[in-house]
Amino acid sequence: MKKLICIAVTAAMALSMLAACGGGAQTTTVAETTAAATTTAAATTTAAETTTEAEAEAEETTKAAETTTASSTTIATVVTTAVPVTDAEAKTYNGHDVSDPLTLVAYMLGDMHPDAQMVFDRMNDIMSETINATIDWKYLSWSEHPTKYSLLFTSQEDFDLIFTAPVWAHYETTVGMGGFEPMTAEFVQAYAPNLWEVIPEEAWTQTQIEGVSYCIPAGEATLRSNVYAMRGDLMEMAGVEDITDWDGLKDYLNWVADNQSETGVSPFGAATGGIMQPYLDQYNLAGLSGFPFALLYYNFLDPNDLKVEYLLDQGWFADYCHEVKDLYEKGWWSQDSLATTSTFQENFLRGDAATFRWNIGSVINFLRQAEAEHPDWLVTFVDAELDEYKWVEPYNNNNIAVNVFSTKKERAMMAMNEMYCNKEVHRLIRYGVEGLHYTLVDDTHYALTESTNNYPIGGNCPAWAIKNPNFRLEPYLENPARYELKEIELRRQWEQQQTPTHPLNFYTLDTTNITTQMAMINTLRDQFHTPLISGMAGDVDTAIEALRSQLEQAGIQDVIEEANRQIANMIG
Repeated sequence: MKKLICIAVTAAMALSMLAACGGGAQTTTVAETTAAATTTAAATTTAAETTTEAEAEAEETTKAAETTTASSTTIATVVTTAVPVTDAEAKTYNGHDVSDPLTLVAYMLGDMHPDAQMVFDRMNDIMSETINATIDWKYLSWSEHPTKYSLLFTSQEDFDLIFTAPVWAHYETTVGMGGFEPMTAEFVQAYAPNLWEVIPEEAWTQTQIEGVSYCIPAGEATLRSNVYAMRGDLMEMAGVEDITDWDGLKDYLNWVADNQSETGVSPFGAATGGIMQPYLDQYNLAGLSGFPFALLYYNFLDPNDLKVEYLLDQGWFADYCHEVKDLYEKGWWSQDSLATTSTFQENFLRGDAATFRWNIGSVINFLRQAEAEHPDWLVTFVDAELDEYKWVEPYNNNNIAVNVFSTKKERAMMAMNEMYCNKEVHRLIRYGVEGLHYTLVDDTHYALTESTNNYPIGGNCPAWAIKNPNFRLEPYLENPARYELKEIELRRQWEQQQTPTHPLNFYTLDTTNITTQMAMINTLRDQFHTPLISGMAGDVDTAIEALRSQLEQAGIQDVIEEANRQIANMIG
């Protein structure tokens, strides 16, 4: 008998989404609209993975849609409906003239999945009727966005929409450059009134820098954690059934490194592992939002502790650097890891790497792809931080911003209104083409198809950000894979391990007063910081002192003082 599982997940389980309805108060500015966020926060990747260890948890950041927790803002049940184009004397949309057909340009991160253009074409067919505009989607790959993203703004390129997020996807930096259009209530309500009703007030609050929001946040906050994709065949060879902590993971990956000549597989392939997270978890440290890489933290377990912690002042940091150097020398990653353009998941899918770390939604999507291509791998995943606190991913970890240099800002906002609030457009973005990439089981559940991997559920940016819970579908699995069953089991456990609320969970560093210092600090990342935390900087003690000296000269203490000043003002 076939095993049938209909998953009705807690407040928002979207079993493999990478990666949306509360009411918005009708006030004059978004800043005035929003109260201080009180949602339960939570930590790792995804992803930033997600990437921080600035880059490993920003993978984290790379990402899948997951569960909205019961602690997040109550969702409204009313489905909003946009007013489409009319063909009277002039074409209008929500009372605005849209007689002139336009093509908008949107930049997203990552890579387009094989069927993405097909999906976008169908979206454009609809939006050409509703708002008399289409969208030309362009992508900045994981290897190129660190350098090309800012160039779009320094060159004042005339595009319209772009994906953004704190820390890992250039939000604070671009705001500091003056690159994003402010999302005032008047602007949003005028051109995206239905979207205004969908996005919870708390979400707008989380996107604010000095009281102003500069992007459109996701409509859902999700429970997330980073996990490690695994090849079950290798785990069987090593005699390992499961891994639940750092010591177990280290023992297994040491085995992989020792047996590389036999299996042809190394722990991480041509990509550094991003393994600082176990140390951060041990000392209850979370990264301070707004700093471009892993240097500033705070104690997320103590809501009364508002001190900014500096990485190089942590007693454990030297121990970490020595350990990671030892792992590199054992062959956990290759010598060309710092120069490669290969991503973690690509190394895994090619068979070069035994694992990669990312948010669970992304991992599940790639496990499905690996299972289809290599069924003999017996793919699965492990939570090597099983007993640690789990974070509720904030609304502001996946956002869309309007380019301040756009000449079509108003129509861009209408497009955002359509993507959030037109059910047909929204379902295309989130799930793909019905009957091809998914099938509707009933009004609230979907089933996977043979073509799902060509447009993974919630896996193609901009789906990470476009989330309206009114249109959400829950997964219905027939004969689920073991990793899918494991995800369900773990999510139930994670619900009981959420991090407590902390005032700094949604704070974002405003770099306006420290632009010179931040620019100088950013230049030190590739030369000093990344090699050191990857075990590839030579003598550890010498490398730490070199990084410390360079950061002091660049003005790191000015940055810390500015962060402390802003936090004091925020708390009042």
